[in-house]
Amino acid sequence: MIEFLKIESLLENYARFFFFQRVNSSLSEGHNSLTGSRF
Repeated sequence: MIEFLKIESLLENYARFFFFQRVNSSLSEGHNSLTGSRF
């Protein structure tokens, strides 16, 4: 049971990290495309 909780927390941390990486990359891409289209 404890090992299962360890794996679950590890997957949760990995998912959170992956989600933030995707959000940051999409935000930077959207910002670049917005500035490129405006100017």
